[in-house]
Amino acid sequence: MQHSDVAGALLIAGGLTILTTIAFEYQVGWIGVARTREETINFVLSEWSTLKKIWSFQMLGHGFLALACLIQLREAPPHQALIWGALSLLTLMVIIAFGLTVGGYGPALEANSAQPAVFETLRGAVRGLYSPGMYGGMALFTSLFVLLSVRKFGIVGRLRGATTLGAVAICLLIGITTPLTAKVAGASWFLLPVVLGYSLLRPRRP
Repeated sequence: MQHSDVAGALLIAGGLTILTTIAFEYQVGWIGVARTREETINFVLSEWSTLKKIWSFQMLGHGFLALACLIQLREAPPHQALIWGALSLLTLMVIIAFGLTVGGYGPALEANSAQPAVFETLRGAVRGLYSPGMYGGMALFTSLFVLLSVRKFGIVGRLRGATTLGAVAICLLIGITTPLTAKVAGASWFLLPVVLGYSLLRPRRP
């Protein structure tokens, strides 16, 4: 199996794993419901065993994506390798954020009433890693996906790329204009690594 095949399989596995965990987040009520800070803390405490499993698998999904990025870092042309390298670092930030969440949120929330500073410190660290890692990574990956779609001999191809980006844009529009939350609609973004992974496994014909 070629390195591009391994990277493609990892991108597909990562994207599908994360999409599945987001569906479970919605099912359990973590996303799609507005809560106050106190209600959020109580919800996480009451559903901690379930959320911990979901977030552990979500961390695994990002781990698959990080491995794919590292493989592509070695295999891609120099100008693309820089992007894959940056994506590797940003994805690592997300993985660390999930690690802190899975490993620390439960005990920190249990002690929140007596030592709220512990949870707030942990929460700040998670946000400081997750937000730039996730949203920076999404923006950079989208740019790379567009590049690999519009170039004449891009691995994704214009039709496949435009169809995927159009589907994601429609989902985001639905999330903005309907009661469906933006985070649920935004989950469609993870179709991008799935499609890019498929394109690495089965590149379009010139």
